[in-house]
Amino acid sequence: MYFIPIAPSCGERPHSCPRQLKHAGGSNVSMQPNIRRGAGVWHQTRSLLYKNLLIKWRTKQQSLQELVLPLLLLFLLILISELNPHVYYRGTSTTKLEKDPMFVKGLGYTPINHATNHIMDEVAQEIIK
Repeated sequence: MYFIPIAPSCGERPHSCPRQLKHAGGSNVSMQPNIRRGAGVWHQTRSLLYKNLLIKWRTKQQSLQELVLPLLLLFLLILISELNPHVYYRGTSTTKLEKDPMFVKGLGYTPINHATNHIMDEVAQEIIK
């Protein structure tokens, strides 16, 4: 929507009176939906893509950084993953556990450290007695 300025009808100084504006579409403006909306959307999309292409072309260093940095970080993550050894913990069959007379119906995990080793040693001592 745009407006057309009307020539001022004030005396000698045209800038002293307020500027009058007339709607370009006439006085009876209807708010009907635009029928050719699809063509306008395509034109806007194409113009926006062209604008983004121009921006990328004018900022080559930034565009290169946007491409290279994620690839570099991905390579770094893969490298770290390959350098750290993968520890494989083999599975234990539950049928072997069920045949064991000391098997308690339940499964648990404790980390291997000094405190848990000490506790397990005390439990083993009690069982042997």
